[in-house]
Amino acid sequence: MASTVASQKEEEDDPLSIKEDTVEIYAAVEDSTGLEEEGYEYETEENLGAAVSADSDDFNFDGYNGSAKVVISVVVIDTTALRTERKDVPDKVKLGLNQDIGRIASNMISFEMNVNGEPVSTPIKFSLAHEEAASNSKGKAIEEARCCFHDESEKDDFVWSAKGLTAEDKRAKETDCASTHTTTFAVLMYLADIEEVSSYHLDIQNVLTKVCSGLSIFALAAALAILIYLRSSLMSERITIHMTLMSTTLLATLVFMLGADKAENTVLCKVITMILHFLYTAIFSWMLVEGVHLYRQIIMVFDTEKSRIWIYFVLGWGVPIVIVVVAAAVEWDKYGTGGFCFLQFKDHTLWAFIGPIIPVILINLVVLVRVAKVVVMAAKLHDTGDGATDTVNRVKAGLRSSALLLPILGVTWVVGFVQHLAIALAYIFVILNSLQGFFMALFHCFMSTEVRGAIQQRIKKARDSSLGGNSTNSTQDSEKQRTSSAIKGRQNKVVPECAIQDVD
Repeated sequence: MASTVASQKEEEDDPLSIKEDTVEIYAAVEDSTGLEEEGYEYETEENLGAAVSADSDDFNFDGYNGSAKVVISVVVIDTTALRTERKDVPDKVKLGLNQDIGRIASNMISFEMNVNGEPVSTPIKFSLAHEEAASNSKGKAIEEARCCFHDESEKDDFVWSAKGLTAEDKRAKETDCASTHTTTFAVLMYLADIEEVSSYHLDIQNVLTKVCSGLSIFALAAALAILIYLRSSLMSERITIHMTLMSTTLLATLVFMLGADKAENTVLCKVITMILHFLYTAIFSWMLVEGVHLYRQIIMVFDTEKSRIWIYFVLGWGVPIVIVVVAAAVEWDKYGTGGFCFLQFKDHTLWAFIGPIIPVILINLVVLVRVAKVVVMAAKLHDTGDGATDTVNRVKAGLRSSALLLPILGVTWVVGFVQHLAIALAYIFVILNSLQGFFMALFHCFMSTEVRGAIQQRIKKARDSSLGGNSTNSTQDSEKQRTSSAIKGRQNKVVPECAIQDVD
């Protein structure tokens, strides 16, 4: 657009200025020294509402030996005919539907610079007047203005991109933008990244979060207490993994309940976000550890005699540490933003969590499928020894709990990633996410046949001990009663004889 005007203007020295109601074109040969000293500014007529500028530091003509012929062209076009209105947006639920579909809200401005006949890109700033953001019936803005440029590298017409652009100042009807390059620009209106959910739904979701999280905390605490109580009869690598997994989930739930809303303290919120990122990543890491342990038990039979618990701890804690440190180093400025102390969907930091757990889930699925096949085959054999049968039974118990738990955890975060699409998905995510701890306690403890068997043994042992003590006491009491009765019987017989003898 403007490049054509600039190339034509190179053959003339007088400025070109065309001002109409729907278009304004300006092109002129500029002094390179003046541009380096004073920069560049141009403002259109008020009806087109556009201005463009470039700082003096952005111009550098040292490579042209002071003889550069600089032509700058500015073209502004009225886009009224291209504009549309956003209609039929619901008032109560706005969770980013069609977030990537924008509408043109301003005129288009094109800025080009040619130096000695060659197009040169330079950083610029521009201001564009635009329409106000659409609002719902309550007066709440449901759109946000974004600075965009016409991406000519795309084959489709009117493909807009925001790469290299930032909005320096947003006002109701005007936005100031900064660009790292020169091309054609406009201000587009997009549905806001975080839209309003009615207070009615927010209140219900907050209550569900507190109730379900409280249930998870209680269930996890009870399960851990039971496993600690039974540690003498249940202690094994698998139980250690279960206890570590549940402890991590319990800590994550507590930190989430107590700190996720501390967004007013920026530093604290960033720290809480990093801790939650680490803990939730560790949950999936320890799920992977459990899959590896099951694999070793049932497939690498000859390797199970050696303890590998230290490797499990390196994998369970080391992988999350590496992921979080790298993510925090790259995106620290985005940690704890958006009014909530966790990774956000809107700035894509949530991928730092979802990205690593996707391969973890896939690896665990492959491991569980392989283990399940071996267990089924082993169960069909009739000549397995007692030791092999015990191993298969233990693996079957671990496989059952993992096969039930992994889909729940995976589905939870898949739903979390798309919850903005519908209010029903938001409710599903709130419930599943808050009940993760409850499901862990249920499958790894309350429904575990191994745990129930250990509890029954403890009860039987206590009962037998109690009955044994009572039997001993009863025997001693009976012997005492028989001895006492015998003594009394002899006494009763002697007294009359003595009395008779006295009488005689």
